[in-house]
Amino acid sequence: MSAIPARLIESVGRVLVVDDDAVSRAWLLQLARRSGYDALAATDVAEARAIVESDGAGAFDCIITDHEMPGESGLDLLRWLQRLDPSLAVIMMTGTTERATITATLRGGAVDFLEKPVAPQDLARALDVALVSTRRGRAAATTLRQVDEVAGHQRHVMAIDVAAQGRLTVRCYPLREIGGDFVTARALEGGGMKVLVADCSGHDLGAAYVSAYFQGLTRGMLGEGRTVAQVMERFNDILLNEWTRDGASDARAGTPEASLSVCAVATNANGTRVRVTNAGAPAPWQVDRLGTIAELYSGRSQPLGWFADPLPETVEHACPAGGIVVLWTDGLEDLAEQRAVSPLALSTALVRADDARAADLVRGARDDVLVALLALQRLPTSAPAEGGMEPWLPVHHADFGGADAEAIDTLQAELERSIAMVAGEATAPRVAEMLVTLREALLNAMVHGCEGRAERRGRVQLCIRPEARVLRAVVEDSGAGHDFDHHAHVAAAGAGLVDLHRGLSLIHSLASAVTTERHGARLCMDFRY
Repeated sequence: MSAIPARLIESVGRVLVVDDDAVSRAWLLQLARRSGYDALAATDVAEARAIVESDGAGAFDCIITDHEMPGESGLDLLRWLQRLDPSLAVIMMTGTTERATITATLRGGAVDFLEKPVAPQDLARALDVALVSTRRGRAAATTLRQVDEVAGHQRHVMAIDVAAQGRLTVRCYPLREIGGDFVTARALEGGGMKVLVADCSGHDLGAAYVSAYFQGLTRGMLGEGRTVAQVMERFNDILLNEWTRDGASDARAGTPEASLSVCAVATNANGTRVRVTNAGAPAPWQVDRLGTIAELYSGRSQPLGWFADPLPETVEHACPAGGIVVLWTDGLEDLAEQRAVSPLALSTALVRADDARAADLVRGARDDVLVALLALQRLPTSAPAEGGMEPWLPVHHADFGGADAEAIDTLQAELERSIAMVAGEATAPRVAEMLVTLREALLNAMVHGCEGRAERRGRVQLCIRPEARVLRAVVEDSGAGHDFDHHAHVAAAGAGLVDLHRGLSLIHSLASAVTTERHGARLCMDFRY
């Protein structure tokens, strides 16, 4: 692609400078106008918002904002602008070279990052690139109305990968007809599997192009027997050295930037070990055949295309009880936060939903949503009615401390929303019984097991077998347990219930089945509904 001649721009670009420092603001205005731009200024984020709302985001080609300002920061403005007009280019300025600030800025969607004091040539270059970025982005947004054929091709290629594997279930819901999320899978000799889930930055036609490019590259490299680490290393090299401004030749100076968040899992033949390689994506989760939920730690990571190193590390996990692994892109996490439910519950709901239900679940999403469910062992074509071979699916997982008893209402509300999302068939009285039982188990764990101490930790997790209509809840704490024997207590009930154990008796009464470990410090409750 040819370079961008500085004065080949069809019309004057309009720029808004946001900086609380009067000297810096005047200097930036002068530099922008000297470069041929129509520039105006705001002293803080509130004034900048008022100007943009008054004139319309489409009236501007670029926003230049300081990072550190009194009140709201430049990152706050960046996030607001991304929601208002993702195509509008933002240049962030800061007086620090701290990597965390750069990372947050780039992840937020800024097109460039400049250190203060800003040199004239650096600002002129950044403004020209930003102007082209904005106009290309807006042109791409218009083009999206005519991409049905591209969208169909994208879905077709993804479906080929999924259908060929048998153990993989994928649900993908682009923000528009096409998107930047994709999944690729490859069966390994001996019965293992490799599954790679990726999320390209952006939601426009350019993101779909980048997504399709890397989807094809992934399929080819995995087909040649390359490792996941080799695939990611190649991705990073392309993004850094071929598709970025820094270090690019003049012939590539106008190439749009992109980054890629990738999470890959590889299993052994019998599904008892899983290797996770992650580059800036949400960590995957496992639910084993006993209904135990665990996050598969994926090591230190950052999206590909940001920095040359360190490249993502691979972490191996033992999964002796098999089960399933669930992966998703960050669009699902964002949607779960909007719905105030666990991402685990939303992933299960989407995997099980028909088209109408799925459309309702993803309504209002602000990003592409993709979830993939991998069975670590091959499942029978139809599970027994009672769920003997039906996998447990995740619903909720949360840690708590001994001092969290005062927040029990908040935690109970979170559990209720997650249960409602995945067990809609359950009657209201049965859900109420589940919640009463869970509340009692949690309070016992916080007050007695953790002794009310903040540093003493516990966890609650929920999973479900939908066909068998069974919800399993596990509450465990770090305490020593208790010596309460429910059966002996029932035999002596004529003497009246001991107040200390009323809650434990209630748990045994309302749950369909109760098992304990470590003298009750780990409590497993099944609820049929």
